[in-house]
Amino acid sequence: EDEAEAEAADEGLVRKCTEWLRGVETAATRDRAGRL
Repeated sequence: EDEAEAEAADEGLVRKCTEWLRGVETAATRDRAGRL
């Protein structure tokens, strides 16, 4: 039971990190495109 809860929490954290990384990459790409 505890393991399943921890896994769900980890999954949510991974999803948050992935979304954040995607946002950072998008911003970096936009910044790079703006300089050209």
